[in-house]
Amino acid sequence: MRLVDGEIQIIPDNNSAGNVDESPTSTLWRAIMPDGALVAPGTAGTLKYDATNANGSGAFILNTTVEHPGTDAVSTHTSFSAMTAKAGVEVPDILKYLGLFPYDTTENGHGKDGFWGRNNGERLPFRGGCWHDGAASGVFACYLNDPRANSWNNVGFRAALPQARWSAPMGSGTVQRSKESASVP
Repeated sequence: MRLVDGEIQIIPDNNSAGNVDESPTSTLWRAIMPDGALVAPGTAGTLKYDATNANGSGAFILNTTVEHPGTDAVSTHTSFSAMTAKAGVEVPDILKYLGLFPYDTTENGHGKDGFWGRNNGERLPFRGGCWHDGAASGVFACYLNDPRANSWNNVGFRAALPQARWSAPMGSGTVQRSKESASVP
């Protein structure tokens, strides 16, 4: 998924899992209509993350236009469970299935996981939060602040590897199992 000037775009059906073109100009990208239909990016009426304040700050709100574009110096932040849609804008299930809009707007549904971003230019997601985010970190936390070329020195991850594969060869090394953890050399 990515944002382009606030427009929410995806490559559907997990089609980006293979060796495909995910470049900014790829024809695989699709925007989402309020009824859940996938259309070409730039189609009128697609879903966008707008900011609540005129300078592009405040919280994200789901809209079909970007009324408050941000800049590289200004970002939005809200808790994921507090995200809302502009009056009259339908929220399709696909956004909820992809973790791009809360299915449960109570704090119990998504905790206090944070949702940060900018609605200008191309922005790619980083999910889960950082250690310094504390309670705002979690599976629904999402950063949409940074362009494609960004890199951080504080990004880590918890690798998911099925237990059945702990002893299986992987690439040029083997997965080693210890009592406390599994690691890939």
